[in-house]
Amino acid sequence: MRELAAAIEEYLAARDRNPKRYVWRAAGEEILRRIARAKEALNAATITQLNVRTPASKIIGMERRSFLTLPVAAAAMSAPTPPLAAKIRAFGLDWQVMAAGDWEVEGAGASEVLHLVTAKPQQKDPRRPAQFALAETEPIGRFTLDVEVKRLAPRGSLIIVYAWERDGYFNYLHLSDDTASKVEVHNGVFHCYGGDRVRISPKPGPATLPTDGWHKVKMTYDASRGLLESWVDGVTSPSIKAVDLSLGAGRIGLGSFFNTGSFRNFKLTRG
Repeated sequence: MRELAAAIEEYLAARDRNPKRYVWRAAGEEILRRIARAKEALNAATITQLNVRTPASKIIGMERRSFLTLPVAAAAMSAPTPPLAAKIRAFGLDWQVMAAGDWEVEGAGASEVLHLVTAKPQQKDPRRPAQFALAETEPIGRFTLDVEVKRLAPRGSLIIVYAWERDGYFNYLHLSDDTASKVEVHNGVFHCYGGDRVRISPKPGPATLPTDGWHKVKMTYDASRGLLESWVDGVTSPSIKAVDLSLGAGRIGLGSFFNTGSFRNFKLTRG
């Protein structure tokens, strides 16, 4: 903690010398929801309210203690998810999973299909997906991924994990039968950094899996820019694009937050 505190003090000193106005772009309602969730998780957490229109030079002058408690709060919210202790093989790769019996591989070669047959929702502590197969590859900083997906009928959703660094630290694309305007934690790009998942993409956009048939998904990721872009059946929207620079190169996964589903014609192109 001494090294962390020293780094924060050094950063604040640099900002004092050259202050810049910070403009918060998140919706006020979303900020309040996140604060409420943090308070509930920490029970006795005290969130310092900042006037985001205040020049940085004045914000920096606030009591340093409020800044130094933020990493402690984040650490307190962190909790491990069940380990990926088993392995399966599909699409020419080994995949780490919680339990091999949760998955079935059908066919071989070009006709191979990976089925997630057991749903394991992670309801809370932390609220983030855990039921996914994680490809055993080196961390990948730039890739194009093509895969066909099929959700549960009559309603359901699937996820594609990317930039996975370690347990609890990853991003994922959520594909759903409904829109984010109906359920804000559906149909978008989400960020996990030790605690609950947080939406990092805008909400406007159509449902990505409107039917329970097969849908073609394409994702491109460039860690140097933190940019993820996605298309489903050739269509993109703001809800399935995002930028995140807190994570970099990482591994890829296939799964679902709540449901079962299937994957086929998986093709991963590095670079």
